[in-house]
Amino acid sequence: MAEIRPLTTESLRAAAIAAAEQHVPLSECNHYEKGTDLWHAFNAAYRAAESRIHAARRVREREACTC
Repeated sequence: MAEIRPLTTESLRAAAIAAAEQHVPLSECNHYEKGTDLWHAFNAAYRAAESRIHAARRVREREACTC
């Protein structure tokens, strides 16, 4: 039988990071009730991951540029 465990901040963050890495639109992957603490926490983790992904892409693009 599957064990039911409480949702932790770390598991919420992991889900948000995975969604951002897979480029799933935020509006499709955040299933928490809008305006709740969980909804805000998911959004914050997703946006932070998205920022890191885009910053890493910009660095790679600059390094690859032969201008």
